[in-house]
Amino acid sequence: TWKVGDTYYSLTYNNDMSQMAMAEVLDQVMFATGTMVPSKAVVPLPYEVDVNNIEDGIYPVLVEEDGIKEADGKYTMDCEVYTKELFDVVDVHTLNPGDTVTIGGDMVVVVNTVEEKDGEIYINGGAEENGGCILHPGEGGTYYYRGLDDYPSFFNHGKTTIEIADDVVLKDTSNLDDGCKEVVVSGAKNVVDYLAASTYARLSPGAGTVCVENKKVVEITTWYTP
Repeated sequence: TWKVGDTYYSLTYNNDMSQMAMAEVLDQVMFATGTMVPSKAVVPLPYEVDVNNIEDGIYPVLVEEDGIKEADGKYTMDCEVYTKELFDVVDVHTLNPGDTVTIGGDMVVVVNTVEEKDGEIYINGGAEENGGCILHPGEGGTYYYRGLDDYPSFFNHGKTTIEIADDVVLKDTSNLDDGCKEVVVSGAKNVVDYLAASTYARLSPGAGTVCVENKKVVEITTWYTP
């Protein structure tokens, strides 16, 4: 809803409408009212994580080389907790020239053109070297950014220490030399030893996640990234 003089105009978005259909409606509104739809600043959806009281869930994490520690046969993980940045589908489907999209906190894309191809949204043609980007459809009515290095953008929620469950399971598909075949390792000591010896497996955003249940890491997943 926006105001021109003493008149209020309202536009209702239909989830079944395509990007191009929405753009056409907006063009008609602008022509009929003799005004412009106000530009907007699109930012990722808020997602709160209390790292000091972490809830059950799957989290991308960053663990430094000396981040896993052992004391009295128990293992803990010092890590930075992340979540993938997600954008609301309505915000994305109603992008117009002059709008901005903020990615990763410091990458601001000024929208000139918007095009939908096979469900993906190409802003300014998609090429980052030309000031563009591509937003990919995610789950639950969202979009996410994925860069030239194939990494999404993440939000850092801070550092914490999480206990590793005695029966933790590692699922690793990071070994490029072995065709990225899945390796499954069980038990805290076995998992820690495997991670320490592996050339490829690492816990970093875009390359690995941990599953937390009841304040403990119960599963670790790592995969190959360039």
